[in-house]
Amino acid sequence: MKRVLLLMVVMCWLSGLHPVQSQDLEDAITTLKYIKEIGRSTPYGFDLKYSYANESKPAVILGSLNGSIELDGNNYYCLMDSTESIRTEKYNIILFHEDKLMLLGGASPDSAVDPILYMQSMIAKSGAQKCNVSHKGPVKIANIYFLPGSPCKSMKMEIDTVAHHLLSVEYLLKTVLLLDPSAQQEGQVPEGYDEFALVRATFYNYHPLKDPAARFKEEQYFYKDGAEYKPTTAYSGFQVVLSTPNL
Repeated sequence: MKRVLLLMVVMCWLSGLHPVQSQDLEDAITTLKYIKEIGRSTPYGFDLKYSYANESKPAVILGSLNGSIELDGNNYYCLMDSTESIRTEKYNIILFHEDKLMLLGGASPDSAVDPILYMQSMIAKSGAQKCNVSHKGPVKIANIYFLPGSPCKSMKMEIDTVAHHLLSVEYLLKTVLLLDPSAQQEGQVPEGYDEFALVRATFYNYHPLKDPAARFKEEQYFYKDGAEYKPTTAYSGFQVVLSTPNL
């Protein structure tokens, strides 16, 4: 459930609906665009934590996942639990340490994990019904409510307007979407779980990258021997699987 939680938090699963425009909604989108543009000028990283709970008992955490993300333009490095995801100018690399598997594919424009990009896209395309923006000191708080019947009831963002950092995001979304694909097909929520889950993501410990060029060198993960891709010594024992034909 943890891996599916991560995927659901960052996927724009609401992109087929139409947004309702409002001044507060435009304000939230504009703020996210501004922090994204500032971040492009300086490579940086941050730590993050995802957790989920029942809507009726938000204080009782049912599961959590910790990780970190490093960003440099379109390049990124993401560590979540025992899985690493790397995007360079040419490649997408996913390392499943438990399975000793390296998934290798060509880089694509839509393969980023930057939470700001996903928040911006979700708000712009989600079918938001209402948005309220308030302030608590330097922190801007945006509460966004979605149309009835949507997989997500609401989303709350907290943004530091002085440091220009996204601090946290909370969602109320259908619990079935956090389950494994086979369980999703059955459409049944396990016993002890509400219909809706509270998913919270917090982002902290923002810091500049010391050596971004070294971080995003694909040569540290694999090399090409003729037409075959092989893992480097650091990843000896990993099986390389190509996700892009004729890579």
